[in-house]
Amino acid sequence: MCGSYAVPYFAKLSATRQLRVHDMPSGSPNFCPRSAEHRMIIPLNERHAHVNDPHVLSLTSLVGGLRARGLNVPNVDPNDGGINASILFLFETPGPKAVDGFVSRDNPDPSARNFTKVCDQVGLERTKTAAWNVVPNCISTADKSRNPSRSEIIAAVPDTQAFINQFVRLKAVIFCGNSAKIAMPYVDCHDAKMLATYHTGAQSYNRPLFRKDIVATFQKAHALLAPHVV
Repeated sequence: MCGSYAVPYFAKLSATRQLRVHDMPSGSPNFCPRSAEHRMIIPLNERHAHVNDPHVLSLTSLVGGLRARGLNVPNVDPNDGGINASILFLFETPGPKAVDGFVSRDNPDPSARNFTKVCDQVGLERTKTAAWNVVPNCISTADKSRNPSRSEIIAAVPDTQAFINQFVRLKAVIFCGNSAKIAMPYVDCHDAKMLATYHTGAQSYNRPLFRKDIVATFQKAHALLAPHVV
């Protein structure tokens, strides 16, 4: 069981918004990962200090293994659910802004902003979610963006599978974007439901029919979190 604590730590994220970090520092002997209702938001400039917190430790280890192979791979965001997430979103490949940072809804790009917007719209708490890419390393540059090839996606399947295997309570895996969908026949999501939709990038999100599909797919995933859904 988790140890009790007297006063939670509060950290100011901005002048107008105050959010709490984890119940206790990860170095505390009584620390243990809490549920979505108790694990608190880490200020963005403190996330690097939390990449080895229990709920993301095994995922961070996988990232380390990829980097040891010479790949540019961002961190998993400890503000998300980590291995306790119920919904895993698999995108295509990280953009240049994510490298040396995080695969995160907080990244300064339209895809991340639209992703956050839809999650908020359907009521998906971020600690119920995690995000990753079917090609985990950045293949684009600041000057030129490109989608991963089919061969790159299939070559990365063992890494995608290893990532999926870390999760302990997945209800759904959502493949976002045409490139991400290529991986679907090659991975085992165990008991989780496999769903697919468009990418949340501006090119798709700004098309009303595609945006409607994205929202509907996120709603399907959210519905799986209801207690009566088996």
